[in-house]
Amino acid sequence: MMRLSALLLSLMLMVSCGQLQDVALYDVVQPEADVWAAFEYADIFTDSERTPAFGLKEVPCRSFRAVKEGSHSGEDHLHLKWDQSEGCNYIGMGFLWKDYKGKDLTGIYSEGAIELMVRVDSGFLTKVPMFFSLADYGGKRCVTKMSLLDMEGGGIGTEWTRVRIPLQAFRPERNGVNLANIKELRIEFQQKGDVHVDDIRMVPHQHHFGREASTSTHRVKELPIALGEGPESWWGINPAESSHFRFSAPPDGWSGSEAIVADVRLEGKKPWDSFGFGAHQWLLVDVNDHHSTSAVQFRLLSESPPKIRMALFAYRGSKRRIQIKLDEDNYHNVGPGEWAVRVPIKSIPGHEHMDWTALKEVRFQVLEDARFTAGDFELAEFRGNPDKPFKWKGG
Repeated sequence: MMRLSALLLSLMLMVSCGQLQDVALYDVVQPEADVWAAFEYADIFTDSERTPAFGLKEVPCRSFRAVKEGSHSGEDHLHLKWDQSEGCNYIGMGFLWKDYKGKDLTGIYSEGAIELMVRVDSGFLTKVPMFFSLADYGGKRCVTKMSLLDMEGGGIGTEWTRVRIPLQAFRPERNGVNLANIKELRIEFQQKGDVHVDDIRMVPHQHHFGREASTSTHRVKELPIALGEGPESWWGINPAESSHFRFSAPPDGWSGSEAIVADVRLEGKKPWDSFGFGAHQWLLVDVNDHHSTSAVQFRLLSESPPKIRMALFAYRGSKRRIQIKLDEDNYHNVGPGEWAVRVPIKSIPGHEHMDWTALKEVRFQVLEDARFTAGDFELAEFRGNPDKPFKWKGG
């Protein structure tokens, strides 16, 4: 009643002032378009009858077939087995995807992903040499691969695992791919593999960060900078599959959002011996102004220094990985069972060939059975002798 009275009073005032105009009782709010409700091309593969695939044949270097047993859903799923060493230069397959109708992906590009269910018959995989390709009707295509970040549980085991490939990861702008007229999805295979795949579809997807990994750059203006902050930046920590690595709160006096506790036993054919993290939220990290006068350093609790190999990865460049095995000079005892660890960039073989405008990841491999806690990872200033990390005035 009060709102109606106010409206009538407003009309009376307008009449008295000779300003009578059409007045809307309510503002009309147009509903936002639901792009997913209007998107009719979500299903790429559900089973071989309703959503056919091409390239399902057996040749000496591959066995691609539809099988009924053990499917995630539907009538069947794909069992894909290949070995490039048997003589094939190209191994691939693809999907008719709505009978090759032109598909407009522009409306779902920023918040969409290709989702698929994947499993293996034995073991646990954190990477699979499968590459996904979107092709438009102009013959241009863009390619990406599975990322460990988007594997549910941090890897693929014997149970069906949800894997998502963000559309932004294809980076179609690099090759001029027309997202408004996509023809097909193909999968290309390298090296050797044996996986089961089912339920491939387009789905809404919320990325970990505002922009997908490798599409934007974090420029480092000064040192030190923290490395690998936040659990979402890490891989290799999956207590459901292995107790070798787990997160913990940082010990007293340490900074950072988490520490990692390692209890590694190198037994069996493929022991779980590695972990790593994106340098900064899986963005390209530009340290070009600082890499020659810096070192990766962290803190460690252990009875004795563990045997570790450290590797740095870049998103691009002719050399995308450099690595070094830490020795006694990289450790400095700062208290009972506590060590400072420092690895100057210039001490790592091949550092001069890395693209330091696109640093991606820091990775560690434990080379012997070990128990330790590590944290406080950072890139810090270092101007001393790279072969004697703790023999300088700032050390």
